[in-house]
Amino acid sequence: MNVNLKKYINKYNLVLCFIIIMFVLMIITSIINRRFINKRVVNKKVVTTSNNEVIKKKKINKEDTEQKEVTKPKVDIKGAVKNPGVYEMDVDSRVIDVINKAGGLLETANTEYINLSKKVTDEMVIIIYTNKQINTFKWQGTLEIKTTNYNCPDNLNDACIVKSDSKKQTDTTNKNSSSNKESKSTKSKETSNYPININTASKEELMKLPNVGETKANSIIEYRDNNGKFNSIDDIKNVSGIGDSTFEKLKQYITV
Repeated sequence: MNVNLKKYINKYNLVLCFIIIMFVLMIITSIINRRFINKRVVNKKVVTTSNNEVIKKKKINKEDTEQKEVTKPKVDIKGAVKNPGVYEMDVDSRVIDVINKAGGLLETANTEYINLSKKVTDEMVIIIYTNKQINTFKWQGTLEIKTTNYNCPDNLNDACIVKSDSKKQTDTTNKNSSSNKESKSTKSKETSNYPININTASKEELMKLPNVGETKANSIIEYRDNNGKFNSIDDIKNVSGIGDSTFEKLKQYITV
């Protein structure tokens, strides 16, 4: 009886030890798995955070680039320049920079009422008038008809000098225009009363015309005395010393 009981107890102890060992192994396995899972989660968060930062930086850089592109003003320049059109300018650009980018002024350009030092803005419209246009506006007395503080022939020109601008600024901007090729004599003649009637004008009046000195004025009077009145302004080309080139400079200032 004692022998059987002892065997039973030994068998029971063996089973109990096995159960304890299995239980311990399960706990160890659970701890190891939990640590591995936590490590994977942490690594995933690190990778995700890193990727989000990269994406965020790329987005910021893209927005900065787009912002820089938007801030560059586009300016429309028209009139007496070599290449009229729309140009994208730097933020601190001036009207003179737009003119230079458009190839410069034509020989017929007149910047008397244009503020060449004015900063450009997006959607700005710059109109460069010709000598003929300016003199036509002066003859018609319509130079200041649009607003009380506007000097240009129309109120569409964003580069116009307004009355609040000083005369000194006007003189300075005109001198700084490297493409303004009017001579002092031509500028002084533009302030005269035009157009001049070549059939009735005296020698002194004829000498007020561009490129007409005493010799040409005498030639005009001599031709008029010998051949009668001019039928049209084109007839002045028959006068000795006045060809097509001179006529192109005169035609806007004369009448019959």
